[in-house]
Amino acid sequence: MYAGRLVKAFGAAVFDVIEQTPERLREVEGIGAIRARKITSGWADQKIIREIMVFLHGNGVSTSRAVRIFKTYGQDAIAIVTENPYRLARDIRGIGFLSADTIAQKIGIAHDSPLRARAGRFERWRDTRLEKTLVSRRWCTPCNEMSPCHPLGMSDLGIV
Repeated sequence: MYAGRLVKAFGAAVFDVIEQTPERLREVEGIGAIRARKITSGWADQKIIREIMVFLHGNGVSTSRAVRIFKTYGQDAIAIVTENPYRLARDIRGIGFLSADTIAQKIGIAHDSPLRARAGRFERWRDTRLEKTLVSRRWCTPCNEMSPCHPLGMSDLGIV
């Protein structure tokens, strides 16, 4: 209803009006100060989400993972992922070290970065803890180098 009125009043410039001169929204019949604020606020929220999605997609993140990242970090997603992409492996279910490492490489984290080494050690520690828990509960047998569940060694990641 209001979208049609806005397009009729401003044509293709409607988005420019919302972003640059939102006070003009009140020129449209039925849109007062409160509705104009809601429109500009909603547009700003959607713009932030679009920016986050473009950033994540540009760095190889699928849509479903990008949504989970946004739901977890909100408007701070770009800053958090840029500062420490390895947090993804710790904070978001379904994203492990290797996925976070791929994103880190795409945003320019060096292969020999101390940040990468710490994240790799944490992942290794978590895998070892999980194995000990599963073995202690007799849900599996201990892993060895020949078993399919053996985690990647640090030297395999080029971190040692």
